[in-house]
Amino acid sequence: MFTAILRRQVRSHKLSRNGGAYLRITMKRCTQADISLLCELSRATFTDAFAAENDPDELTEFLAGRYSEDKLMSEMADDGSSFYFLYCGDFPAGYIKINLVPSQSDINDPDSLEIERIYVLRNFQGRGIGGHAIAAAADMARTFGKKYIWLGVWENNERAISFYKKQGFYRIGAHSFFIGRNEQTDYIMRRDL
Repeated sequence: MFTAILRRQVRSHKLSRNGGAYLRITMKRCTQADISLLCELSRATFTDAFAAENDPDELTEFLAGRYSEDKLMSEMADDGSSFYFLYCGDFPAGYIKINLVPSQSDINDPDSLEIERIYVLRNFQGRGIGGHAIAAAADMARTFGKKYIWLGVWENNERAISFYKKQGFYRIGAHSFFIGRNEQTDYIMRRDL
């Protein structure tokens, strides 16, 4: 059921204010044909979020391994995982990766859906794109009969933690996340459905 539902292209619509104009927010499921764009967007959004707080050499090595085309293709081939581009108008402004059991990065509770990655380019933050993606992930989780969604967020990313709390998430634990030799702590946050 998971593969059948998520293999089709998902399009959902919301309007985002851009100056005096409104731009449509849409989601589109990533396919193997999209791998170059996914790789580029993954590296750009992660760099936007974490470059200032990490050693440049370790970050470069991390990005080359974690967001290589081969690595992302392998993740995309996993039936328990799906990637979606987040568009603002016609521009790919970010992406989200969701996981079901047994493909989750932690917890692995069959009653849950994990948002493993949700990244929006800095210039597109504050336009409702992240909230739209979380709402879509919650809708998918309900479709699969899940009781909650969860994600990990870096303990020092106060802006993201505040955003997730506003979206109904609360902290339930923590786990380690490594960028090179730099061990960081991610809070695990949950939102009940």
